[in-house]
Amino acid sequence: RRKGGAGSSKPTAKQPVRTTGQPPPLPNQAHRAKPKSNNGNNSNSNNTHVTPQLPVSTGPAVGKLSHRVFVSGIRGLTESQLRAGLGVYGDVLSVEVAKQGTYGFVTFALAQAATALVAQGRVPVGNRTVNAAVCTVNGHDGFTARLLRDEKALCSMEEGRSKANNNKHIRIIEEKHPNQLDPGQAIEWIITIKNCSAQRQFLKDVVCVPKPRELQVYKNIHRDADGVWIGPDGKHCIAVKWVPDSKHIRYGRMEQRLFIIGQSFSLSHNMNLEIVNKEDMALLQPDSEFDPRSVNKSLDDGIIRDIIHAFPPSRASSTHLHTAVETDWVHPLEPYDVPTKIQGGIDERDRYSDFAPWLLKENYISRLHNLLWMEEAQQIKNIRKYDIESATLEPVSEYLDAQSGNTVYVSDEEPQVRLLVPGLAEGRPSVLNRDIVYAWIPGTTDVEFEGFVVGVEQNHVRVMFCRNFHSSLASSSRFHIRFRFSRIQMRIYHRAVDMVDPSIVWPEAPRGVLPKQEPLPPLTIMNDMVAQNKEQAMAVSRIVFKTQDPTDGTAPVLIFGAFGTGKTLTLVEAIKQLIKTHAKARVLVCTPANSAADVFIEKLSDTFKPSEMFRVNAFHRGKGSASFQVLQYSEYDEKKKIFPLPPLDQLMQYQVIISTVDNAGSLYGIGMPKGHITHIILDEAAQMMEASALVPLSLADSKCVIVMAGDDKQMGPSIQSNSAKHHGLGKSIMERIARLNVYNNTALNLRINLKRNYRNHPAILQFCSQIWYDNSLIAMAQKEMVNKLCQWSRLPNPNFPFLFVGVEGRDLRESTSPSFFNIDEVSTVADYIQDLMRAMKLQSEDIGVITPYFKQNLKMRMALRKRGLGQVRVGSVMDMQGKERKAIFISTVRASGFWREQHDSIYDTGFLGNERRLNTSLTRAQCLVVIVGSSAYSCSYAGIHSSSAVTRIGSA
Repeated sequence: RRKGGAGSSKPTAKQPVRTTGQPPPLPNQAHRAKPKSNNGNNSNSNNTHVTPQLPVSTGPAVGKLSHRVFVSGIRGLTESQLRAGLGVYGDVLSVEVAKQGTYGFVTFALAQAATALVAQGRVPVGNRTVNAAVCTVNGHDGFTARLLRDEKALCSMEEGRSKANNNKHIRIIEEKHPNQLDPGQAIEWIITIKNCSAQRQFLKDVVCVPKPRELQVYKNIHRDADGVWIGPDGKHCIAVKWVPDSKHIRYGRMEQRLFIIGQSFSLSHNMNLEIVNKEDMALLQPDSEFDPRSVNKSLDDGIIRDIIHAFPPSRASSTHLHTAVETDWVHPLEPYDVPTKIQGGIDERDRYSDFAPWLLKENYISRLHNLLWMEEAQQIKNIRKYDIESATLEPVSEYLDAQSGNTVYVSDEEPQVRLLVPGLAEGRPSVLNRDIVYAWIPGTTDVEFEGFVVGVEQNHVRVMFCRNFHSSLASSSRFHIRFRFSRIQMRIYHRAVDMVDPSIVWPEAPRGVLPKQEPLPPLTIMNDMVAQNKEQAMAVSRIVFKTQDPTDGTAPVLIFGAFGTGKTLTLVEAIKQLIKTHAKARVLVCTPANSAADVFIEKLSDTFKPSEMFRVNAFHRGKGSASFQVLQYSEYDEKKKIFPLPPLDQLMQYQVIISTVDNAGSLYGIGMPKGHITHIILDEAAQMMEASALVPLSLADSKCVIVMAGDDKQMGPSIQSNSAKHHGLGKSIMERIARLNVYNNTALNLRINLKRNYRNHPAILQFCSQIWYDNSLIAMAQKEMVNKLCQWSRLPNPNFPFLFVGVEGRDLRESTSPSFFNIDEVSTVADYIQDLMRAMKLQSEDIGVITPYFKQNLKMRMALRKRGLGQVRVGSVMDMQGKERKAIFISTVRASGFWREQHDSIYDTGFLGNERRLNTSLTRAQCLVVIVGSSAYSCSYAGIHSSSAVTRIGSA
């Protein structure tokens, strides 16, 4: 006994402790304390226990207590909501809800699903957080009666929980312990159950949910006993011990709920721990409290000010930033201004109500114009949320070019200023070169200065105003700022809509009776890998021998290829074969991004000379972002620092032209006629907004052969207007036309699916194939390459290199940046990377970290540099798209369902709820995937609805 008076005892992990009023057991007598009748002298007649009626099943009764989970906190949730919310763990057979509607039981088809839910403990369903406890599985002889008593006790506890927790007769006293622990720190503390009444109370059981492997609870009730008596004014002590697992690094908050079940009372007590890396916490903590007033603030005061333009006519010709495309192009752009009615509808309701709801060939042009205007109106509205109040503009004399690393000196003739833009790195706001900035002095109503963005840095933009703007800088140190994006690209989209041949975007099957299908002529494939792949070789032959005569139709050839199936390799082989087979062929290759277009230059440079192939670059692309090889196939003006187009006659001599889809609009602008291009190839077409894809397609005549390649299960077009997205603008042209009847005719052989994967470990491939690709993918990667990391000691199953690390951290923001970060996830990822590199002898270039928020990227780099791992690639999904690493770590960041609904769904950020972004992230990994995030919210929002796949992950 511990000194301090009778009735007080403190247990240890090794020695059970008796409570006051409980006699020691006889040597040959089992320690069984039976509750006496309520008529006994020692019973509490004022607090009798009444067993409640169990809930009535609302679904089919299957088995006896089979795979059942007790759930509470379900008030306001319907049966269908419970089935949908908990169905991510497995198939739900029945839902049983008590009359009070606050608790019930859920029965699963598989025991693994019930076990996974109970291990989770707390799960968001709808707008509530459901608590799960006590997994009961049928088939264990001798336990059925005990399980029945457990369920009745849980029902009793839940019915009387509010009243019982306020019961003055029973008190729970928890010994103080440190709020934050180091990862390897063990701790033991005492929880005391005190009987404050004059009658003794019977304690039946103590249950901890969820119970991680590191937590040990010594409840000091003999295993053969039904419970223990607590005498009047007596105490019963429970020892709780946290013992870190050396094999598993754990950070974040640990919230355990202790259920204390008595004969006439039921209580619950929350225990909280937080495991932190104190060095990371000191390094990465917010530099200041986030100021929500710094974002989503419009400074529109309704005053119309005179605009002092950046480029008056005398200066316009000396820079590439003025609207040269409107004056220098052979085919100038029409204004295509946003109709006032559409802008008003978006401003008031974020939608345009007077809109034709169906997409038909007859209303295609008008509908697509309206969708583009809706998107532009939403962009105009959204960008006004990022007005900056009282901003400081700093004169720029020199700056560091991010791509080349060289110092660039700013001319006095074209002065620039630097502006801090919070949220810029995450595209909030999205500011690009040639976008417009307006600045005015606070309190003035006469003029505002127009400036053009000439450089986008991490958190700053460089802006060029008129030459006398610096005199205004001397008179005022602060300016109000508003943004306006350049409309040129949207106007190019509208023009493409008007110009495109309808037979290309609405293809039909050939008329009349189809001739007998003849085998394709033999073709000598240059690449051995393509030659050995049946689907790739078929795709190359179909592209090379595709014609646009009436017997072959005008429909584009569609090549659907999942990750790692060799889409780019197939297209490169097809381009080489086209030029070899058709002497007069002129091929235009378009991709969504510069990096993908540069890959084609690199892979085709062994076949085509700079006089035969040309790379069309954006005027304002930085020279440092283009490799030496790409520069050999481009033109660059050193004086103006731009990539101009060559004269039209010279441009039409190239056999192959490579461009991004947006830059392809300049080809028609300088006068390239329809029909000159014989073949148009769109790579990653499933990522393109339909109007964007129409820009190169507007150069095609009825004889042009169109090829589209892509993966419609990964990243698609990025659209800001939810209304436009709902009406179809978020769907790519490849995805839309693939559903037309012409592609149901297998005799035409217009749709080819690549299914042999050469990149990923078979288990990673099988998982993604089952979730997104109907189990159609075939593993072809070399085993010695993809099995390199299977023996990592932290993998629970060496045959399944897929690891989820649950971290219950916090969503943090700082200063004026709206971006989120999670320090606990940063520490977890950095420690796991350090362990993996040390154990498996990896290099920094073998590992990639994907996280959706800029601040998390920044904090992750800081933590990795502190550990000497600064060369590990950290970026967003878009940064890693098209790249692969042996090991991919994914930090989801999100730890709150509130921000999932209030932020991510609005700004299209994060992984949770975006299946395509998640698919793209997982498939960057060759050998290993490690996901770090909140287990509760990741399971609820990740979009993985296949219960068998989830069960397989859980069992692995």
